[in-house]
Amino acid sequence: MHSCRSYRLKELAAAVGLEFRRRRMPSGAACMAMLVAIGCGLFAVQDGMRALAILTLAVLCHVVAGGSALVPVRRAGLLLMLLLSVSVLLDAAPGAAGEDLAVWTALLIGTLQMLGYARRVMQLSCQLQAVVDSVEDAELMALLPPDVVPDAQRWIAGDQRVAGRLALLVPLAALHLALGRCGAGRGRVSIAG
Repeated sequence: MHSCRSYRLKELAAAVGLEFRRRRMPSGAACMAMLVAIGCGLFAVQDGMRALAILTLAVLCHVVAGGSALVPVRRAGLLLMLLLSVSVLLDAAPGAAGEDLAVWTALLIGTLQMLGYARRVMQLSCQLQAVVDSVEDAELMALLPPDVVPDAQRWIAGDQRVAGRLALLVPLAALHLALGRCGAGRGRVSIAG
């Protein structure tokens, strides 16, 4: 089962950035729920529904990206959205214009948080892939467990029988290396959600 072609380990890590992006972006259901919350906040007539829409958006923003340094205003944005939700519910904002301003402000904060989060995930995924693309096989080989190195050497030589095991381990090693080089390993970029 040997082929004449030789392979490079980084071929197995060709989709590290794309996979990171896929796992970190909000799901379709979460995006739809956010759009519904924004629509309810904008078009609901009752104060309770508008406050509930703001609260729902705040919770969705926190669940999708809460605690992540990829969100521009993290906890401050969440707290402000909760405060605005309570002010709408309790009619604390003076007049209809004040209430509308509170609703629009809360919805804008939530929208900006999620757009900022999405933009930063996109940027980080591109940075991760750029690092992976620049890595040499020797660097990836050094990160693999010692018992996997012979398999990696056989795969590079063309033995496809060991590809399954390497298809899991090499992308993990590449992601580990790329996160370290992009600053995630030193606390500059948090990816925990």
